[in-house]
Amino acid sequence: MPICTRYLMLTFVKMLDIGLDRLIDLALRDQLTPVTIWTAVRGGWRYVGALATGDEAPADIVTERMKICLRCPARDESDTYKPTVGAVYCGTGQPIDSQPTCGCLVAIRINGTPYPAGKSLVASESCPRQAWLSVGHRAQPERV
Repeated sequence: MPICTRYLMLTFVKMLDIGLDRLIDLALRDQLTPVTIWTAVRGGWRYVGALATGDEAPADIVTERMKICLRCPARDESDTYKPTVGAVYCGTGQPIDSQPTCGCLVAIRINGTPYPAGKSLVASESCPRQAWLSVGHRAQPERV
């Protein structure tokens, strides 16, 4: 299935929308640093690049990754400006319990129901705490 450029742009804009809420949340907690901003921008581009190249994990793996992240003591949940939507991140990018976190978006909650998002969808990504591993690059997109 070809990936549409418009879809990629809409996806990136949506990520920026959620990401902006995250940056505001970290600023309010006095945890916003240049490294945090760079991590957010780099992570967003990596996610869009993964979608553009078909680097998507199979649905069963994505669901399992999300469940692992939701049980992780390092997860960091924050509200978004939309009252029924929340975001779940892999910590804040700073170590927790002397183990690393990456600060990446891993799930969203809509009306309390979790859905995989961001890093948990990308086949070639892995958890910085080794809770789940990369499954490799699964597919190449068709050229449009």
